[in-house]
Amino acid sequence: MGAGASAGEITADTVAGKAEEVLTLNPDNRCVKYLLEMKNEGTLPTEAADLARLYACAKTGLENVDSGLGCYAMDPKDYDDLALNPDN
Repeated sequence: MGAGASAGEITADTVAGKAEEVLTLNPDNRCVKYLLEMKNEGTLPTEAADLARLYACAKTGLENVDSGLGCYAMDPKDYDDLALNPDN
């Protein structure tokens, strides 16, 4: 899931796996904390297009391990559509 990963390669399992890896390196990374909450609650998107949108928003937090936040909406609709809450 590096910079060269295509949307076709992104699955809920690969996103959650990367989030778990980052969380062990930086427990303060809120992006991965909330991705793993979504996984545990069963609320990670299952549709490929929605998962690709979520990955685009979370990519900074997943690829920059030392990030404290690292989740940025690409479009204002992402906050509602993907249940992104910047206040948590």
